[in-house]
Amino acid sequence: MKEFFVKIPEESAGFVTSLLQKSGAIIEEKDTTQSVKKEQVVSPTFLFGKWKNIDLDAKELRKKAWDRSHKF
Repeated sequence: MKEFFVKIPEESAGFVTSLLQKSGAIIEEKDTTQSVKKEQVVSPTFLFGKWKNIDLDAKELRKKAWDRSHKF
């Protein structure tokens, strides 16, 4: 059996529910207003605070990037 998630206006819910039940569908109602997630705010310094032990030396990174003999 296939599953479909359909958002319908509240005033049309009765009509759509009865129509689908007549066609043999199983209907499960879910209130979507309660399941709305808040947007997470990510700090611009998240990477540097998360992994403080990573060496981010710009000179060394440039040297490794431009050195053709260096293998990563």
